[in-house]
Amino acid sequence: MEVIIPLHTRDVVDSSSRKRPYLFSQPNIVAYAKACKGIVDAIKTEHPDVYFCPLRGSYPVTRVVLPHVVQDVGSVAYVTTSGFLLNRRDIIRSALETIIQRLSDNGNIAIVDTAITGSSIRDFRRIIKEDLSLLMAKKGIQRLNIEVMKLWKNRKFPNNYGGESKSLNNGAEIIFHDYNFGVPDLFCEDDPDLLGIDYLDHTTGGKKHSTLHQIDSRRGIVVKSRSGDCEYAGKSDSQLFVDIASKELELLLTQ
Repeated sequence: MEVIIPLHTRDVVDSSSRKRPYLFSQPNIVAYAKACKGIVDAIKTEHPDVYFCPLRGSYPVTRVVLPHVVQDVGSVAYVTTSGFLLNRRDIIRSALETIIQRLSDNGNIAIVDTAITGSSIRDFRRIIKEDLSLLMAKKGIQRLNIEVMKLWKNRKFPNNYGGESKSLNNGAEIIFHDYNFGVPDLFCEDDPDLLGIDYLDHTTGGKKHSTLHQIDSRRGIVVKSRSGDCEYAGKSDSQLFVDIASKELELLLTQ
């Protein structure tokens, strides 16, 4: 597994404060881990040529999932796709230009993301349809498969596989395969301290830019269960969360 688009971040921002530790319930952590297991199973079925990690939302899920699918993924691309970015469309198109070089006819891309309303992923999907089809036509690729795997907050799905849909633009066909997983809590959504990364504005040459920074928050995490509370500390909150979710995922994979 090769990283073709690395995680580019600037300086570490210390966001330590006197805030109380995060409080999470054990059942919600288990539900999150089960959804991650669903993604692991889907990736092992699809064997994507490229794993596409949209930043920020997909980052925690990716950190939990990737160690278990290293033999099933060709390449990994960490791409800044947030609506916070002023030049979002240009960044995505540049990333797609790199990704398309790894693909041939009937190749596939797995996109893993989180969603509350789904508006962000719908807009992202529109950009994929328009820009990727142009790049496909330029390279002579007629067909690609895209697996869109999403964790949805407060949603339930009777069948995690949502079926397929097709898009034909510029003579290039993209087949979307949707996988949907409902969880009670996304935990890290829109919380930079738990995400471990955030977009911060700065000015260069009189122009405003949004750049990805690492966030080092150390509030600690308490996981509440019927048998008692478990306290976690000593690492960044983002790493603690990944460790906690990963532990539950490993238990599920050994059952």
